[in-house]
Amino acid sequence: MTVAILIGRLPGHGAGWNSNRYRRNLKGHRAKWLVMDMAAVDFEKILDQARALPESERARLVHDLVETLDGSPDKEAASAWEQEISRRLAEVESGDERTLSREELNRRLRDRTG
Repeated sequence: MTVAILIGRLPGHGAGWNSNRYRRNLKGHRAKWLVMDMAAVDFEKILDQARALPESERARLVHDLVETLDGSPDKEAASAWEQEISRRLAEVESGDERTLSREELNRRLRDRTG
């Protein structure tokens, strides 16, 4: 569905005009029509509502929307990651590997990136 919105006012007509009735009278006047797809109007309304949410709710909304783009979960990949996480955790718990403090990690990153 497409909607046309009058920008400006027809001479001699207040704000409460009927657009269908006066549309034919636009020729020769300095009013402009802005044609918008209703889906775009709905999208802008939804976007405005999302922007008004608290930060934590916006973050959750973004997360949930991104998940819809990812498609179906890859069970093999999920299983492989679970195994890798278990392996790494076991290495840390056994003392074969050590963790870094946040400060050390940030220092190393700064050293690499300059």
